[in-house]
Amino acid sequence: MSRLLVATVMTVLVLGACGYYAYFYTRPAPQPSASLDFTVEFPGSVSLAKPTEAYVYVTNNGGPAKSVIVLIESDAVTAASEKADLRYGGPFPIKITLTAMDVQDGLHTSKIRLQYSDESGTHETEPKQVSFYVVPYTNLIDIRWQPDILHPFGKNMIGKKESTILNFKVQSKSKSVIYYGLWSKPNLSMTVPGLFISPARIEVGSIGPAGKTGDYAFTITSNNAPPCMYKINLYLCSKDGQLIAQETVELVVGG
Repeated sequence: MSRLLVATVMTVLVLGACGYYAYFYTRPAPQPSASLDFTVEFPGSVSLAKPTEAYVYVTNNGGPAKSVIVLIESDAVTAASEKADLRYGGPFPIKITLTAMDVQDGLHTSKIRLQYSDESGTHETEPKQVSFYVVPYTNLIDIRWQPDILHPFGKNMIGKKESTILNFKVQSKSKSVIYYGLWSKPNLSMTVPGLFISPARIEVGSIGPAGKTGDYAFTITSNNAPPCMYKINLYLCSKDGQLIAQETVELVVGG
């Protein structure tokens, strides 16, 4: 009986040792926690007129990170982020799509952070701050050559010693903001001797929500300019010098 008891005890001990080995030495090793760092490639300006792309480049110095998304804390822009699962390494790009809110134009700041999950739960990184301009939600409208008696539809063809007038208006598409300090300037697409545009710049008055200005005008004068078809770019800029809109017209100088 004693030999049977000893054999039974030995069997239990051997089986226990085998189970201990199988549990501690054959199970998968625990994954380390993810460790994320990132840099931001952010545009200098954003607009309500159209979405803008930005990128966050993520480096993972730890275990796998799941469902990585970009969060933005801002009173001036909204963001939609791609979602990614990131292994060790990088940098891995994550695209975000930005749309400005209907807020006062000018310089704004926002905070960007990452949210992700790993073996230990859901986490957020420390935020990083970015700066950018919100440009006014306005555009150039009703761009036309001023008519006269001989040119009821406007005169975009002049002789070598003639002038003509280019009219335009500015319209706001904001629903809540008053814009100040907008300005417009024309620019020939090439340097043309004898072809002049005045004034060099026009200050646009303040515009309320959904407002529209009256006519503004640039005068284009030829003083023996070479006969040719010329392109004139018309720019609309914010008080901070940010480009809002650009339109192009054609002028023909005859011989």
